[in-house]
Amino acid sequence: TLYSLPIILGLTLGAFGIAFWLRAVKENGDIRKVSLFLGSVCIALIAGCRPQLAIALLFSFPIFWKEIKERKFFSVKGFGNTVCVVLPFLLIGSWLLYYNYVRFGSIFDFGATYNLTGFDMTHRGFDAERFILGSFEYLFQPFQVSARYPFLSVVAGHMGLSSDFQGQVINEPLLGGFFAFNIIGFFLFGIRSVKQTLKEKNTLGITICSLIFGIVIVAVDIQMVGMTLRYLTDFSFFLMLSTVIIILCLLIKTKNNDENHTLLLRVVIFLTAVCVFTNFFTLLADGRYNSLREKNLYLFFRVKYELLSFLSIR
Repeated sequence: TLYSLPIILGLTLGAFGIAFWLRAVKENGDIRKVSLFLGSVCIALIAGCRPQLAIALLFSFPIFWKEIKERKFFSVKGFGNTVCVVLPFLLIGSWLLYYNYVRFGSIFDFGATYNLTGFDMTHRGFDAERFILGSFEYLFQPFQVSARYPFLSVVAGHMGLSSDFQGQVINEPLLGGFFAFNIIGFFLFGIRSVKQTLKEKNTLGITICSLIFGIVIVAVDIQMVGMTLRYLTDFSFFLMLSTVIIILCLLIKTKNNDENHTLLLRVVIFLTAVCVFTNFFTLLADGRYNSLREKNLYLFFRVKYELLSFLSIR
């Protein structure tokens, strides 16, 4: 809970913030200032939860690009709109800086210089070779499956490696990469096929930005921390946002062809079900921190017998 809560809250605030911003522009071109303000409040609060996810504030540019070009922001006539966007960041940012000062005596010190936990995070350094291993493990590492309940297990234990990497890297128990547990994410590679549709729907900017944000966070996490199961949530949000938009554009593109449209829809539904199924079993997997077998043995075996009651239990 201690580690997961800030990440979950940051993701929730990001989702609400983006939703408020998307809702801010009316069909007639007018801007809802309340939605602008609430969106900025949500996005600004992310910095107090999970700083990596605060990169979502850059979504303001692709979302309001048309309005920015029309001088509805950063101009005299757009002064009110600009204030609604900027003011929450100034107020919440000032409060967070003061919080840093109270704790550590400096507005710019948020505690990273004292981060001595399982390893010395303050002297991680930079090693470009980590990107090779980290990108594979965070994105493409297959999950490890067996015929024995709970079927999934970690591919590498605490501080263990599933490779022959010779440098310094931090590995916590990892079950697999993003695409292993979110196979529907492979639709990302179809972005070129819907480029024109993305332009027509004014979603090309936000799709590309979201993809870039995900890649940037992958790179930052690899260098600053290493490979950790919970850190997949840092970048998966952005990769899945791009994925969903691409899928919707593919459905729009095939809407005049009933056969292809139906086939695509069935594929999407099937892959979504696969994602739900595989992610469910990560909750049961052995070897992860605070595994269900360790924390609630009764529930662990209750799930087994409920799921596998059709098999003979020996």
